[in-house]
Amino acid sequence: MKELIILFWQARLLDIFELNYVASNEKMGTINKPIRTLKKKRICFHIISFLASFCKQLIKYVFIKKETGINEEILVFFTTTNQNRALTPIFEKLPNTRIISETSKYVPLFNVYLFTIPYIPLMLYHFYQSKGYKRESFYYFFDGYLCVYGYYLLFRLLFLKSKIKIILRT
Repeated sequence: MKELIILFWQARLLDIFELNYVASNEKMGTINKPIRTLKKKRICFHIISFLASFCKQLIKYVFIKKETGINEEILVFFTTTNQNRALTPIFEKLPNTRIISETSKYVPLFNVYLFTIPYIPLMLYHFYQSKGYKRESFYYFFDGYLCVYGYYLLFRLLFLKSKIKIILRT
């Protein structure tokens, strides 16, 4: 329990902007152009959307059996079908590698959302303190920024509780 509390405390220090390069970053000083093609939404909409996704994952978590055993040392985590199709043939050649996606029975997205909930006030603080492209990026990617905390905690716990030595998230 103490390890979990320490992880939650450490996660608050993550640089969400640099970890979400797809949305924006310091070197570009702007929002990534494909993200700008998305509809700009109010922050309250993002929070409601996040909570709806949490409820959806809760229902899946309760009614669908999850596999918990990951015995491989390398975990490759894909988020899109294109990434999966392009990179799976390469990673299948590596010994002791598990290839999974967000919808995999090995990654309970419910946990990602659950771990993220305590960080909603911190995200709102970041939003109100940010300026320029960072502030604008929240209107497009608030929930994506928010989930960084959940993925960070999930992956750190996987490191602690399994044989995994490398996690590659594409």
